[in-house]
Amino acid sequence: DGLGMVTCVDWSASGAFAASASDGSFRLLCEREGGIDVVETFEGAHDLEMWAIAFDRTRRDVVYTGADDCALKVWDARDTTRASA
Repeated sequence: DGLGMVTCVDWSASGAFAASASDGSFRLLCEREGGIDVVETFEGAHDLEMWAIAFDRTRRDVVYTGADDCALKVWDARDTTRASA
């Protein structure tokens, strides 16, 4: 499925990683034996190209994203339906 161009990647202390994409979406991924699995997909996270993604250093379920739509969003990885802020 179309991730578009990956624009930023961040790794968490738990071993998960996140990838933002040029289509405004992002994926949470996990390395498994023999490959990489997509854990969750956040389609339409931003209206324009996403250029920044980062895990919160103390709350492992929180992800921050930023994009050309001039929005900085906070996501709870346990709730993929909307940004927290």
